[in-house]
Amino acid sequence: MERYSIGDLIKLGLRRFFWVFIPFCVLLTIGLIVLNEVPARYQSTAVLMVEDQQVSQALVPSAIRSIAQDRLQTIRAEMRARNNIVELGQEFQLFDRDSTRPFSQQVDDIRNDIRISIQSVNSQRNRRNQQPSTITFEIGFVHENPQTAFRVANKLVTDFLAENVESRIEAVEGTAEFFREEERDLRRQIENVRKQIADVREANPGRTPSDQGLIQAQIARLTTDIARTEERIEAANQDLSLLRMQQPIIIDANERADAERIELRNKRRQLAALRAQYTDNYPEVILVTNEVLDLEARLEPAAFERRAARLLSDLNRQIAERDGLSQKELAELRERRDTLQEDIARVRREGGELSLPRLQFEANERRILANIEADEERLEEMRAQLAEAEQRLAEIPAVAAVLNDLASEEQRLLGLLSNTQAGRATVERSETLETQQKAERVIVVEPPALPDVPSAPDKPRAALLLTGVAGGLAAAIGLAPIFLFPRVDTGRQLGQLLPGVAVVEVPEIVDEEEAKFRRAVFLGLTALSIVLAAIASFVAYKVLV
Repeated sequence: MERYSIGDLIKLGLRRFFWVFIPFCVLLTIGLIVLNEVPARYQSTAVLMVEDQQVSQALVPSAIRSIAQDRLQTIRAEMRARNNIVELGQEFQLFDRDSTRPFSQQVDDIRNDIRISIQSVNSQRNRRNQQPSTITFEIGFVHENPQTAFRVANKLVTDFLAENVESRIEAVEGTAEFFREEERDLRRQIENVRKQIADVREANPGRTPSDQGLIQAQIARLTTDIARTEERIEAANQDLSLLRMQQPIIIDANERADAERIELRNKRRQLAALRAQYTDNYPEVILVTNEVLDLEARLEPAAFERRAARLLSDLNRQIAERDGLSQKELAELRERRDTLQEDIARVRREGGELSLPRLQFEANERRILANIEADEERLEEMRAQLAEAEQRLAEIPAVAAVLNDLASEEQRLLGLLSNTQAGRATVERSETLETQQKAERVIVVEPPALPDVPSAPDKPRAALLLTGVAGGLAAAIGLAPIFLFPRVDTGRQLGQLLPGVAVVEVPEIVDEEEAKFRRAVFLGLTALSIVLAAIASFVAYKVLV
């Protein structure tokens, strides 16, 4: 069974009312005084909104693919970075140099005083579905001085807008520069491939696929010319064989009927007869010898050279020995030697005089041989040209494979270049929009205002909280002894302690002196309670109003 009933608790509460009410008034008054000493803090706040691109995305797509909310969070993190906080604190003298608090803690306090929060997102934009979105957010600053809060809030809004514009411009400029660098790199690669193609063509003249038709035509022409030349050589060899077969008939018969050759034979017989009787220096022998030499020089140059050589040797020997020779005879020998040497040189230079049939035979023979030699040389040249053409034709597939690979690479690079140029053009249009502030931008819906009402502390709420805390503590002070040190206060409690025993509760009998004392105490406590309640009400009025 319960120790205290509802009626018991009510009786105990009424009995110990002043033990609860007086501490409550004291605690509440102290709390309100402390609350009043807490410095007021003012917050200046601006409301901003992300406005979508003014030009249709279908006409000029934006080069920035980052979500606005993510970008705003990035800017928020940058603005709350330590370096920016320090610059902001130094600019507006937010640091307390006389404070004993560490510098890093003061930086954290300023960071916590910066309020940047996204308020609403009506339609979230994502990377796949580029639908219009509306994002509003607040930027504010909290400070004990309303003027400082207002100035810092203005600075934060200005920096935020500038950072947003700068970040978007940097993003689009970085994208544009990437496309430009990519375009330059692709152009260098294309030039390199084209140079390789030119080098391959230069290193393989006449071996490219474009030369295949010419080479095949050249091979066909050379094959035909070789066959014709071989036919001409064969016909010329047949003509030469026939001419040489006819030589005895044509030449020898005519030469036997030649009077000069008959005279040469007679002179040779006459010379042989004279030399059998006289020496070589005999005048008639010399005369006949000269006549034989003249005929041999014209008709038989080889025989002339042999005879002239023997005679020249004899003359040199006689001149060298000079046995019994007079000056006149020696001079004649020298004259004969000089004349003979001139004749030998002339015959070697001009040759002899042949008969007309022999001249015709030799001319025809030389002509046929010259034609054969020229045709054979031409044939060798054409065969070399044919071998070279066939070699070039055989090398065309390998060269064509290299050129095809290079051409494919060139086409691939040209395709990439075309895509890159299209991307660059799109980015440059987007860059123009960003520069003209016609792309997505952040606008100020409500600029920061000079606060005239403190945002902290929230005194009504704090006072209500203090009331509850003071009431709880007062109840604990007044009622705790009853529960910590329990005693028998009623007959019902005694009956619970002594089951089966009849308990009779006799009212307390108070004499007149005791009653006066109790009334005096009650009146004193009542007066004290009224005074404390009045003080608490006055302090509450001063703090809250």
